[in-house]
Amino acid sequence: MESKIKILDSEAQLLYEFKMDEVEAAYAKAQELEEMGIEVTLTRPSLPETLGNTLGMNEADREKLRSEIEEEVESHNEKPTCGGCE
Repeated sequence: MESKIKILDSEAQLLYEFKMDEVEAAYAKAQELEEMGIEVTLTRPSLPETLGNTLGMNEADREKLRSEIEEEVESHNEKPTCGGCE
C-alpha cells in the first residue's frame, strides 16, 4: 500500500489524495478549501506508518500503530517525564 497525504472533511470523508512528494499541492488545496469555508483535516502518514505500509502492514496493525503514536505524544504533552521535555 502506498502512503498518501489525505484531505478529509469534518466527517472524515476523503476529499482528496496526494502522493507524498506532492505535499505543497496538498497544503495549497487544503488552504483553498478552508478559504471556501470547508473545514478540512490534512493527514500525512508518520515515518513508522510509511515503513509499515512499505512492508505490507495490514489495516488493523496500522490503526494500532497510529493509536500507540498518539498515546505516546499525549503522554509527553500531559506531564513531562523525560529530561529533554522539562
